[in-house]
Amino acid sequence: MSKYTLRASSITVRKDGIAGLICASIVISWLLIVVVGCKPTGVPPALYSVDPRVLARFQTQGSIESSPLVQHGVAYFGSDDRYLYAVDLLTFRKIWRFSTGNIVRSRPAFANGIVYIASDDGYLYAVNAQTGQKTWRFKIGGTALPPVHGDYFLRSSPTVSSGIVYIGSGNGNLYAVDAQTGQERWHFKTNGRVRSSPAVAGGLVYVGSFDKYLYAVDARTGQEKWRFKTPGLVESSPAVAKGVVYFEDWLSNIYAVNASTGVEKWKRYMNGGTASAIIKYGLVFIGGTANKVLYALNSKTGKTIWTYHTPGYPFASPAIAYGLVYLGVSPPSYPGEDFLAVDIRTGKLLWSVITEAPLPDAPKRGANTSPVVAWQTVYFGASDGKLYAVKALPTILP
Repeated sequence: MSKYTLRASSITVRKDGIAGLICASIVISWLLIVVVGCKPTGVPPALYSVDPRVLARFQTQGSIESSPLVQHGVAYFGSDDRYLYAVDLLTFRKIWRFSTGNIVRSRPAFANGIVYIASDDGYLYAVNAQTGQKTWRFKIGGTALPPVHGDYFLRSSPTVSSGIVYIGSGNGNLYAVDAQTGQERWHFKTNGRVRSSPAVAGGLVYVGSFDKYLYAVDARTGQEKWRFKTPGLVESSPAVAKGVVYFEDWLSNIYAVNASTGVEKWKRYMNGGTASAIIKYGLVFIGGTANKVLYALNSKTGKTIWTYHTPGYPFASPAIAYGLVYLGVSPPSYPGEDFLAVDIRTGKLLWSVITEAPLPDAPKRGANTSPVVAWQTVYFGASDGKLYAVKALPTILP
């Protein structure tokens, strides 16, 4: 037996001044404090679920497929009820909501006190983050191209960099819009719909198109730097890490391409449609949307590290924190596994959360948004019209 013994000397409950959380912690020794559970303060008991992991829920009147954005203690997200919401994460109550002319499924972006969001009414909106008042709107929708696979105008989400908002459109354009004035700086024309959300890195904007190309465009001028041809439509949003762009096409291929030159580094066939990837710790995490598999790949070689067979379709990209991969699926094969937490080292399921029955206008039950992790809590939206706050840590006390 080791001569060093860890002993719990006290159990305390405190209020976290940063996030307004009530946290229970076990003091193992003077060197180590293990936080075992947190919940927001001031949340009405009616918002709590019987699931001990669910801290709170906020109800909207439409299915939520807009991935939330968390800034300064506020969650911003859209809903199929045509509103952009701002929800206080201390109380889980609405601060404001902003009305658009159609459903809102893009993920918001935030810069300098302004929230940027796209709606299926064909507009990009800039909204004051404190008041919920419109600053400007910019027309980006269009019907110049023929419908494809139940097409919608706007599935691209805005990206803000150096005072410019970048977003793709159903009319085949990538737009660069001045973040303060809403005036167009430039647009870049592709030959297919742009549902891909732009990624900005190293002075270039990367975006995919239904014309089967991934493009690299100068962020300042809109001039094409290079293009990469694929056999399938490119709907996924590219991810850039350490000079490499990772993206997928509709034929289940995932690519790693040199970000400066557009030269292929490796390619993998995934045997099932794929969602957008995220890169963390030298690994590529990506969901197989046809074969219901979460993959962890070596980012340098594309070799499979592990796989986890999900109970539903992982349409959205995952999030990584606390040694876990967080992922929503839709629709789940059986109740209890709408939202998953998988061990990042082994690919084993550690816990899952069930959402409630979908709203009448929702196509299916489940969690279709990319989660966001902040203050030991993971936030995601679901087809029941609720924004969920769930304990993010691997283990908790009930």
